[in-house]
Amino acid sequence: MSGMHQDRPGSVTAPRPEACTADFYFAWVPDGFKADLIEGEIVMASPASSRHVQIQSWLSSLMAMFVDAKGLGEVSGECMTFELDEFNAFEPDVAFLKKEHTQRIRENKVLGPPDVAVEIVSPSSRNEDYGRKKDGYQRSGTPEYWLVDYLQARVEFFRLVEGRYVLVPLERNSIFRSAVIDGFWLDVNAVLATPLPSAFKTLQTLLGHVE
Repeated sequence: MSGMHQDRPGSVTAPRPEACTADFYFAWVPDGFKADLIEGEIVMASPASSRHVQIQSWLSSLMAMFVDAKGLGEVSGECMTFELDEFNAFEPDVAFLKKEHTQRIRENKVLGPPDVAVEIVSPSSRNEDYGRKKDGYQRSGTPEYWLVDYLQARVEFFRLVEGRYVLVPLERNSIFRSAVIDGFWLDVNAVLATPLPSAFKTLQTLLGHVE
């Protein structure tokens, strides 16, 4: 099918003439299937590894509990699609939307970008996460983009500065403080730990401002 793609390296700056639109994407992709529309190409996700699922569940739970406790907005998992423009609609592994932007939520999508997008890198998604998806989030104005690359044992945080992503330096080589989710911070050592720490105990530390 024109516009469909499985695993293509590199990055493009404009959709091809035969590109799929967001309307086609939402009509064609079945419920329950994870897929992104990237520059007019429908990219189906490979089955997630157990480690991917563990990190996604831990991080989404931690963020959701923190955001709920502070009344900051909404946190979603991969089930929510953000329609960035006519040719790009992404399903972040975890996403945050500020309270003042929740009016953009529709039944099966969010109009516009998330305020924080998190992608957990897998072998099949590596090229897109570091390439076209990063470019797409940047163009759409997503303020923070977090990449959890457990296979390379690193977590990177990008912040939008004058329209371009800048890598955020970590405090003491391990602490990241979000400029978007007020008061939220992460220790990358915890994110990459095996087993992962208790999300509830981590939340208590966050809410108690104890490091």
